[in-house]
Amino acid sequence: MKKKGQVTVFIIVGIVLLLIVGLIFFQKGQDTTKSVFINKDLVSIPYSSSVQNFVQSCFEQVTELGVIRTGHQGGYWESPLDYSILFFDDTLPYYYADETSMVISEENAEHELENYIKERLPECVQDFSIYEDEGYEIIASSIDVNVNFGNQILVELQYPLTIQKGITVLELNDFVHILDVNMRKFFDVAHKIVEKHQETDGYICLTCIDEWASEEDVIITVFPIYDTGPFENDILWFTLWDKNNKEIRNRNFTFEFVLESIPRIDEEELEMEDIVSFDILSGVFFEYQIETNKDDVIFYDDTDLFDIDDKGLIQFIPSEDQQGSHFVEIEAEDKNGNTDSELLLLTIS
Repeated sequence: MKKKGQVTVFIIVGIVLLLIVGLIFFQKGQDTTKSVFINKDLVSIPYSSSVQNFVQSCFEQVTELGVIRTGHQGGYWESPLDYSILFFDDTLPYYYADETSMVISEENAEHELENYIKERLPECVQDFSIYEDEGYEIIASSIDVNVNFGNQILVELQYPLTIQKGITVLELNDFVHILDVNMRKFFDVAHKIVEKHQETDGYICLTCIDEWASEEDVIITVFPIYDTGPFENDILWFTLWDKNNKEIRNRNFTFEFVLESIPRIDEEELEMEDIVSFDILSGVFFEYQIETNKDDVIFYDDTDLFDIDDKGLIQFIPSEDQQGSHFVEIEAEDKNGNTDSELLLLTIS
């Protein structure tokens, strides 16, 4: 009886040990299964990187081509047909026509580039057909693009992608591209050009153009051309580009637009009345009004005896130390820069 009891105890202990060992192996088996699943995810990372790099490359290419196109077309991807001129491969927008400024707003120009990217990106990725033979299944959702102009162009793309290969499923979404092009300064210069065009009735202010070019570090060219389209009018074609020679895809970035020439009405020349000589006394108030054949004229003098006002009025009391003869040149200038001058002789005694 005693030996039988001992055998029973050994059997029970053996069963317990067997259960413990089995439990250990079961847990190890669970851990092995879990590590294999993790390894599958790790192995799939190069696959997602390949797709991500492909989309990023397409995104950058489309964005850069869009910046080139919208720059050549004054901020537009699709220029307004009613107010544009076809010039070689580009459609140049009118920034001034029918006595109205038509400079595109910065916000609308951002939307133009956004729409270009939305339209052209799917053409570049081609439904990810290059990955079909590699066993990928890629599902693309709708594209959303946000463009922000400043000292640089910031383009943010949201393009939700679900990538599956075998049992592995991954998702991609956000892409970013930055271009070293300051679009804002081109819009600022364009506004100044149009405003001056209106102020001077179409006369080109070359000194103003030089000043703006220096301030914004850009090059500005202007050429008169003839619009053979529906307008059949004379226009001015402006081209702006960065002095630092910003290149995109080995092409200089330019910003271009046209202005309708303002018909010039033949004006009579600015003429100042003949000024007589004056003998005046020191200590006695002197007053004289200069007359011209035009209004809106500014006057200048080259003497320390007095300061002629903007309307051509001379007023002063000569002092004893100013006695003698004085030749004073009086110059008048109209709003278009036309000038005339006369010599005034004052003899003070």
